[in-house]
Amino acid sequence: SDPLNNKNATARWYTEAMAAIAYTTAHARELSTPTYLVYGGGDRTASASATDGFAAQLTVRDRKVERIEGGAHELVNDLPETRADIIRRIVTWVTERA
Repeated sequence: SDPLNNKNATARWYTEAMAAIAYTTAHARELSTPTYLVYGGGDRTASASATDGFAAQLTVRDRKVERIEGGAHELVNDLPETRADIIRRIVTWVTERA
């Protein structure tokens, strides 16, 4: 159990999260930092289709986008059989740029 994983969402949290999502989506084309976006296609917490739309707007040259079909919200905590592979993908991408 992760003590930093907050299970309570307040109305304020929700409005701030929605504002941050709107801002991020509106400014996706301005992102210039190397970006690795890996997300679950079966996520019930965050919309995978909305993430697809965000990913489609990215124009940063150094980007990698991977939608993991059947993956849920926390890919590294999702399925024990895919955990090591997801971590390996992330570590590989980061260390290639170190």
